[in-house]
Amino acid sequence: MLPLIQETGVLANAGFLVSAAGSGGDVMRDENRTDWQALDSREQLALREAYGHYLDTLPPTCDLAEKNERFRRWLAERGVEFEVDR
Repeated sequence: MLPLIQETGVLANAGFLVSAAGSGGDVMRDENRTDWQALDSREQLALREAYGHYLDTLPPTCDLAEKNERFRRWLAERGVEFEVDR
């Protein structure tokens, strides 16, 4: 379990920092990332909540593949590996 600290909209998690903003740029695979499934439910929820704030800044889409890719990239920027079931 990774320790979480939540302060004024920023979530710090040993090895990654989460805020409502994100770059959305290309992200390379990093073997040092934490697997999404290895996070406990509180950590996953905190990341989902922070992502929701970031998502509010993006144009809406109905494309499920685009939604999954946005979430995957955003998590990768924060050191979390997320595999989409296909």
